[in-house]
Amino acid sequence: MLAAGALPAGADYTQQGAGTFHTLAGTSAPFGSGQLLRYTVDVEDGITGVDLTAFAAAVQATLTDPRSWAGHGVSLQRVDSGTADFHVTLISSLTVRQFCGYDIPIETSCYAATNATTSAPLNRVVLNVARWVRGDANYVGDLNAYRQYMINHEVGHALGHDHAHDCLSDGLAPVMMQQTIGLRSAVSGALCAANPWPYPAGAADAPGAEAPDTPQNSEFDLKND
Repeated sequence: MLAAGALPAGADYTQQGAGTFHTLAGTSAPFGSGQLLRYTVDVEDGITGVDLTAFAAAVQATLTDPRSWAGHGVSLQRVDSGTADFHVTLISSLTVRQFCGYDIPIETSCYAATNATTSAPLNRVVLNVARWVRGDANYVGDLNAYRQYMINHEVGHALGHDHAHDCLSDGLAPVMMQQTIGLRSAVSGALCAANPWPYPAGAADAPGAEAPDTPQNSEFDLKND
């Protein structure tokens, strides 16, 4: 059942960072139309082997792409100081488990709205360095596209979006489907095509129907391989 969510073989990655974070320098003009939300690009201290300049550039390029969330009811601006609405953060795989849990034993990412212990606001988009380095079986051969999916999916949660569980009308997986787990629709049983964008060209029903997770629509319970 978990074969589709298994971490592919590849380069080494940082399993345990320091548990502290710093913001990478860089700003952008507001992009899109709608409510303005500001974000930072952060990294956990102690992560090695990743080009952080390229990481920050990938986050910013993804979130300023017209196929992403900006311009569809929201405007996004990267900042590196002052108040931010959320923090897009590259985090080591073991620290990720403190934010995302590890009930299903695969490497995953998530959005942590609050501290699980204190309930203090975190607003942290958690991007797992294991996935950033190695990608996912459903995107083999296109690591860049999987990284775009990671960013768009978890930022989608920061913007208030739930998971989606059915293919778009053109057969693409909605970006809010748990594509790291698999591409099979929990609604119809159809196998969707991998898609990293909330609003891919030609998808009239994007970003897709969303619904809270239930045992009946859980991609974790499907055989996606």
